[in-house]
Amino acid sequence: MKCLHSNQIYLYLEKELPVPETTLIRDHLKECPLCRKAVKERRVFIKATESLPSLKVPPDFSRQLMGQIFPLKIPVRASILAVTACFSVMLTALFILFLSSGQNLINILISLNHSVLNFLKNTLVLSAKISKLAFLLIKTISQCIQQIFNDLASLASILGPELQIILIILSLATFTIIYYGLKKNC
Repeated sequence: MKCLHSNQIYLYLEKELPVPETTLIRDHLKECPLCRKAVKERRVFIKATESLPSLKVPPDFSRQLMGQIFPLKIPVRASILAVTACFSVMLTALFILFLSSGQNLINILISLNHSVLNFLKNTLVLSAKISKLAFLLIKTISQCIQQIFNDLASLASILGPELQIILIILSLATFTIIYYGLKKNC
């Protein structure tokens, strides 16, 4: 059996694995000092978290939180006033266009209608392409991040805490050097 992943260790400690898998893990722990150490550390961590006091949330916590997130309520009168002002500006612009062009009102409205429809059509096509691209980008990034975390979890279950700290420090140093190198070149 390979060394245990952190997820397997937690499931083992919480007795949520089937009996055959639990037996395989017990046999592996008898032979592998790294996994025994990891299980011991996780057991200490679980006991420490269980000793923490329970968090009591007030009964109206959700309402208070939502009140802080969305504190403003726009009155209906202000909304009607904003819509009326927008409509007035559009009518004024149409009237100025009618006076300055020398065309009749029907031709102006038809050309305006075609312009607006073409704009909407092009905007919809562009927004569909952008949203599809954004979805694919988010999906790709999330898969990459998920793979990185899975690999880190595998690595963390194999390495001891000392080596994990060394790897974190080396990673931070590498990212710092890359960041300042890119910043200096830009």
